Amino acid sequence: MGGGRRTLARSTYVTETLHHYSLHGECHRSNPNPTPTLSTLIQMGKRELTHSRDQLTK
Repeated sequence: MGGGRRTLARSTYVTETLHHYSLHGECHRSNPNPTPTLSTLIQMGKRELTHSRDQLTK
């Protein structure tokens, strides 16, 4: 059952990362460095979750 808990932690991590980047984007809107767009972050999140699912099914 430990794997399920890890997936939950992973998705929580992704959510926190999305939240962090959205805040970061707000703070650094005037920063010339490009911040990841929401769609990029969603893709990253999906990739993370898919990876976690693959780990569980092994």
